[in-house]
Amino acid sequence: MKRYLLYFILLLAILPMRPVRAQEVATNIKCPVLTDEAVDSTIYTDYQGKRVFFCCNKCRRQFLENPEKYLANLPQFASLESGAPITPNDSLKRSDTSNPIPAGSSESKLVRFIGKFHPVMVHFPIALVFAALFFAIFSRVTQNIFYDQISVPLSYLAALAAIITVFLGLAAGFNAHYPAELTKYFDWHRIFGISSEVMTIITAVLAQYYRHRQWSKGRSWYHLALVLTAVIIGITGHLGATLVYGPDHFSLK
Repeated sequence: MKRYLLYFILLLAILPMRPVRAQEVATNIKCPVLTDEAVDSTIYTDYQGKRVFFCCNKCRRQFLENPEKYLANLPQFASLESGAPITPNDSLKRSDTSNPIPAGSSESKLVRFIGKFHPVMVHFPIALVFAALFFAIFSRVTQNIFYDQISVPLSYLAALAAIITVFLGLAAGFNAHYPAELTKYFDWHRIFGISSEVMTIITAVLAQYYRHRQWSKGRSWYHLALVLTAVIIGITGHLGATLVYGPDHFSLK
């Protein structure tokens, strides 16, 4: 059973990534969000291989949240909006041909619908891991292992929730399209998300050994694994926030 679990984890870890390459093309002189404003040449993003400029960072964030809403305001995408014949290059930009399931198929729609539950489910393993870590720290501070008896079951639940969350996350990323500026964040978010799942499972296994006293150093290793898991989850959450709010979401501008 352990061998098959290891194979399953490795399979998730080597899921193919879909890099996006940006290309220099004709661009806009007016902001696609505030259409009366001239663009600032230092504020831009790359979307579907085409560079898009904005008048301010706020407009860029709005565009990144829902690019399709503003494509009609961009001359770069006039051929796609006007119904003009689609060239082979346009076809490649609209869909990922490396995916065996067509984007408009019923299977694709079902997968993407399932992925919509990822933002709901993702909070459960996060809360459970940090709750387990809280009681583990309290156990260390008070030198009372009673609090570990609360922490250990929480780690079991966190592992189960993490497995479900990763599957929903993979479904949410199915046929996902991000501007070139965000593609690397999407790839790292997926890598760290899977790593979080693996670490949560490892933590639960260490908790099981500690609970049954099968390893003299089990308590220390269990607590260390909890800390590492919390750190990885924090990084994963930061990368996920970047996909939603943009790379400068901590900016005060």
